[in-house]
Amino acid sequence: MSGHTSARKQEIISVTEQLIEAVNSGDFESYVRICDPGLTSFEPEGQGNLVEGTDFHRFYFDHPGSRSSPPVHTTILNPHVHMLGEDAACIAYVRLTQFVDAHGRPRSSQSEETRVWHRRDARWQNVHFHCSGVTAAPLRGPTHPSRDPVAGLARTRSHVGDGGHVTSSHLACGWRSHC
Repeated sequence: MSGHTSARKQEIISVTEQLIEAVNSGDFESYVRICDPGLTSFEPEGQGNLVEGTDFHRFYFDHPGSRSSPPVHTTILNPHVHMLGEDAACIAYVRLTQFVDAHGRPRSSQSEETRVWHRRDARWQNVHFHCSGVTAAPLRGPTHPSRDPVAGLARTRSHVGDGGHVTSSHLACGWRSHC
């Protein structure tokens, strides 16, 4: 792999982390700057429907839920970046999420994610993502978990570690960290 390609792949991992950090900090303004206005997604929260635009995700930013729940920690395992030319890329990874359940027991869940990025005007924008499996973060909070999909938020920072092969962040969003 050339140095140029390696640097581009690291850019994709970095912009993915920026997107996660925007979600973690509840920063909808940064989130929409990173996402294409026509963003599409398939995700568990969409109940099998193709979600278009960022309005669906705004709901989770506007209704942050309880901030008193324990934090959730997520690790992105083995991100694999495909460069699809100078201005397009795809990243695929497994997201492992650790959390404390309502009974105080540590638990883990896993989801598989793919993101498609397009560079316009020298900025990478997320144009599509797909999340398979369970939601990346557990649904928990002051009401029955199935009735409160946004409870349990905590704010922390995210970072890339181990040379870009494992990425960790504490989730701010009880719904997931990658929208």
